[in-house]
Amino acid sequence: APPAPQRPPTPYRLTYFEVGNEQQVAAEEAWRAGKLVALGPHDVACPRGQVPTCLYVFGGTTRFVHQHVGTFANELPWASRSTGRPNQRFFAYYPPVVPGSELVEVAGRRWQPVADLHAVGRRAHVYTFTPSDGAIAFGNGVHGAIPPAGSRITVSYDSGPHGGFVEYYAAMKQADPSAHVCASDGTNRAFLALMGRRHPYDCLEFHAYATARDTGAPLGVYERDLMAFPAREGQALAELQRAAARASGRAVPVVVTEYGQPVAPMPVADRHFLLSLDEGLLVAAQLRQWILHDVPLAEKYLLVS
Repeated sequence: APPAPQRPPTPYRLTYFEVGNEQQVAAEEAWRAGKLVALGPHDVACPRGQVPTCLYVFGGTTRFVHQHVGTFANELPWASRSTGRPNQRFFAYYPPVVPGSELVEVAGRRWQPVADLHAVGRRAHVYTFTPSDGAIAFGNGVHGAIPPAGSRITVSYDSGPHGGFVEYYAAMKQADPSAHVCASDGTNRAFLALMGRRHPYDCLEFHAYATARDTGAPLGVYERDLMAFPAREGQALAELQRAAARASGRAVPVVVTEYGQPVAPMPVADRHFLLSLDEGLLVAAQLRQWILHDVPLAEKYLLVS
């Protein structure tokens, strides 16, 4: 008998989605760190000093000047230097790139974009560029010059347009209306003000880490310091719930997507503190706060902790 046909795998029933992670930190090192060129297609005015939050909410385009390039999955500083080999390929950090906005320099000298390297000679200081992924391709010494070994390659460009939370939310709810789409910039009060009552969101993320002030303190002092965190975390969570309710006009669930105690540093008196009963009591005290404040979902940041 012929084998029975294979059934396709059942998809995971994911119900909670967090758009981004710790966006107030990420804003300093991702595409939103560039100079504002334009916000997304929304009729809004961005408050002074809140550009990264506006970009998170509404998306947009930013400008980078003389940014080091990287190779595939490698943004370390040395990756921006030519190896002297033919057919080298580099990438702008934050694609997509606005077509025609890029300016590529090799050792401080501007090279020119071309549509096809095969149409140029070996001395031509040229490259091809793909806006969708920010790929920069150089020649092989026969068609297009090879950047000299050791020369640093930089690119100036407009990064975008990038989608913002409002756009992601609409697309994700269209794909699955039952999904809970959470904002990861929720602890930023500017986010709550920008969203207001006009733009929907299903939940806010909250991270809660307990870290004692003095790892060199006697174990009893360390424990007392650590166990004071859960109550303070519960208070901060309640304040966020109240702020969200004021801004949105409704009760907004808060989900705790990271909590616990970081793996390091541990107290000098007990480097295996994470395996102790005290650590278990800390987690229990945190869980108690989440229950008291009606948190629908809480997940620890490390299974092994």
